[in-house]
This record gives sequence, structure tokens and C-alpha cells, in this order.
Amino acid sequence: MFFKRNKNNENRVYGLVNNIPERVNWCNDYLEKEDGILNLGVTEKNEVVKVDLNKTPHILIAGGEGVGKSVALACMIWQLKNQEAEINIIGLTYASSVELTNFEKFTNIVRDIDSADKVLQAIVYEHTRRLNLLRKERVNNINEYNNKICDSNKLPRIVVVIDEINEILYKENLSADDIDKVNRIEHNLNTLARLARPTGINILSATERPEIRILRNQLINNIPVRIYGSRIEGKFSELVVGNEIIRKIGHITGRFVVTIGCEFKETQFYYFNEEEYL
Repeated sequence: MFFKRNKNNENRVYGLVNNIPERVNWCNDYLEKEDGILNLGVTEKNEVVKVDLNKTPHILIAGGEGVGKSVALACMIWQLKNQEAEINIIGLTYASSVELTNFEKFTNIVRDIDSADKVLQAIVYEHTRRLNLLRKERVNNINEYNNKICDSNKLPRIVVVIDEINEILYKENLSADDIDKVNRIEHNLNTLARLARPTGINILSATERPEIRILRNQLINNIPVRIYGSRIEGKFSELVVGNEIIRKIGHITGRFVVTIGCEFKETQFYYFNEEEYL
């Protein structure tokens, strides 16, 4: 399925195809050597859909229960781990803590608001430190910096993975102290989303309910890659790609629409078997 925005900035479906495979197994042969390049899945033409975090640094995956968000998230984390990125996982819900358990083998999983606040404060501090290093070396981004200095001082990519991002930003029924922490978390996420591309810091987030009341414009407008799976309630869906596309995509597990700027690509995401790879 191909999508474009017309001159009125509306989503229109221009063609419907039914020959996209319903499952494509992940293989480590698909790992990219170039830092920050992620392979997501294939289109109806068997073309690989890629995301370059050096150009489009942040990702939001949205879709209802059972569409394959966790598998898609796991496949991206695995690729970033193999590129030696520093992974920071925040999962405050019970489902998140269970689904992401296998990744505790190589990274810490934050499961409470206090720790999430501290982790994000530390990452924003590191972002500022890196900006100063880039200025000192007179380079524009982390890749130029790493190409210029010796191996022992190279900077790894830092990835903040947030499963159910709505939960971490939800403020109702919280104490005043916890509301302060959530406000600080939101501010720090906004800072990273807006400014952290040159410093090699990326946000990879997922949610069932992409609600604009919680995912405020400053944050969502700075997430250039939005990935939509089916089963999102109508009133939340327009934040991602629009109701017309939601009705057309169907309910195939692992089937998503990848949106980067004005381009929309229906994609069958790789099936990542955690028992085999983790």
C-alpha cells in the first residue's frame, strides 16, 4: 500500500496491494555495519525499509495489543546492541517489565518513576557534555567526532527505549512530588527530542494509545519516524497517520505503516525470535 499527502496535507491511499508476506523471520545477516542504520522489514516489492537515526533520530511505534509492537521494539534494540549502542530501557507497566526481561542480560531496565527521572537527568547532562566536546573539536555531530579522535575516546550512541511512553507521562492521581518528577521527565524528553540528534542520543518509544493530551506537541513534533500498527482507537489514531490508513491496513501481526515525513510505507516487520537470539 502506498500513501502520500496531497496538497491539502491530507492522507490519501493511492494503491492497494495484497502480496506483502505475512511473516518474515529476522536473520543476523540483516545487521548493518553502519552505525545508526536499522532494518525494519519489507514492502510488497521485497524492498527493505530502513531508518537512519543519524538523519531521523527518534521513533514512535503505536498500535493496539497483539499487533507486534514488542517484537518490533525487540528487533530494533537487538540491532542497536550489535552496533555497540548504550541502551537504557524504561518500562513502568507490568507488561513492559515482563516483555523486556530478556534484555536485562545486557542493560538495566528502569521500572519506577524515581529511577526514570534520574536516568533521563543523567542523559541530558551527557548530551550537554557531548555538545561541548563537539564544539571543542569543531565538528557537527558524533560521527565526525568519532572519526577524528582515537578509539579509546569514541562516544557510543545512547538510546532511550520507553515502552508505553504514555504511562511515564501520565499525571493524574499522582502526588505533588511525583508530578514534579513527571514534569521534569517530560522536559528532559523534549530537550532530547529537539536537540540530541548531533550528540548521538535517540528516543525509541512505543504506546498503545498515542494520545495528544499526554504526548504533547513539542514532543511528538520532534519525533520524525512514526510507525503505526492496527487496533488503535479512532480518537487516538489521527496523531499517528490518520483514520483512512487505519481502516485499510488490516490486522496482520507485524504489519505496520512506517511514516517518515510525507512518505508512508506499508511494511511487514521482521519477526524477531527472542529465544533464538537473546
